[in-house]
Amino acid sequence: MHEFFARFDWLAFIVAIIGFVVWLVRLEGRVKQNERLTEIAQGSVDELRKRHEQLDSELVRKLSRLETAIARIEGYLRGKIESQEHMEE
Repeated sequence: MHEFFARFDWLAFIVAIIGFVVWLVRLEGRVKQNERLTEIAQGSVDELRKRHEQLDSELVRKLSRLETAIARIEGYLRGKIESQEHMEE
């Protein structure tokens, strides 16, 4: 009977070791998958940053053109108002 318990203890120990090794392998797999997902996400973030910078520079160019157009309109209107004021005098 004492032999049975000695063998049972070894069997339980071996099963526990195997379970622990399996758990470590699965944990390593999860870590590697998380690393891959992080790399993919980082690539997406980098791509979005590039697109944001492109849109930002494009927006600055468009605002600059609008500013120029508004300045021309303002100059035209001032000239028109000043010419009307001179005609009234």
